[in-house]
Amino acid sequence: MEKYLRPVSGVESEKKRAPRVPRGLGEDGKDLWRAVVKEYDLTESEREILAEACRLRDTLRALREIVAVDGMMQDSPQGRRTHPAVVEARNSSKLLGQHLASLRLPFNDEQGGSVNNRGFLGARKLG
Repeated sequence: MEKYLRPVSGVESEKKRAPRVPRGLGEDGKDLWRAVVKEYDLTESEREILAEACRLRDTLRALREIVAVDGMMQDSPQGRRTHPAVVEARNSSKLLGQHLASLRLPFNDEQGGSVNNRGFLGARKLG
C-alpha cells in the first residue's frame, strides 16, 4: 500500500487508458469519476473507494432534490421534525468526505499551492 501521494513517473508514450466509468452512475458521479481518473493513477482498491464516492455523490443529489420538493421540515405525530432526507444527506456527505480523504487527493490552498488531505491511501498524479 502506498504511504504518500506521488506523481506517476514513466515514459510519456506509455499513456494508460483511463478506467471506465462504473455502470449505474448519474451525472454527478460520472463527473467526479472522470475528474479524478483524468489526473490520478489509482490502484484497484482506490478505484473501488472512488466508485463508492461517486455513488454517494449521486445519492446526495437525489436527497437534495427530495428536500427541495418536500422542504427541510416534516410534520409527524410528535410534531415538526427534520425531514429524514436532510439527516441522510448529512450522513452521506460525511461519508463522501471520508472516502475522498482516504484517497489523499491534493487540493489547492489559498496561495495556490497543493496540500495533501489526510488519509491512508495515496493516489499518484498522472505524468
